[in-house]
Amino acid sequence: MWCIVAIFSGEYVIRTETTLRTTEIRFKLEQPFPETTLDGRVTQTVATRVGDVITLNQKGSFSAFRVLRFPAAPFILGDPTKREKDTQMIRDFQGDDMFMELIVGEIVCRRHYRRITD
Repeated sequence: MWCIVAIFSGEYVIRTETTLRTTEIRFKLEQPFPETTLDGRVTQTVATRVGDVITLNQKGSFSAFRVLRFPAAPFILGDPTKREKDTQMIRDFQGDDMFMELIVGEIVCRRHYRRITD
């Protein structure tokens, strides 16, 4: 797994590459942007940076739903009142290491990335 973080003209790019999937997000600090997460949720995300820590606050949107029209009556798939969970992703850069925490409610996933050197 590779995680590349770069800044180009004030725009941050976080690219994650695995053998199964490659994802990339682009954002500017403090500016909300729509994001589709790896698990398919659609969030309104705001990124902040304090020192060497980048935090993505992902606010879940209301779940997608469809209304199917039949001659007799409409049929709704999905729950239009259900809201996706809010999440927070914190990346803490310490020298050649990046510590990442993904927080959903009471659940915390921690990852440790180390810079590859030749």
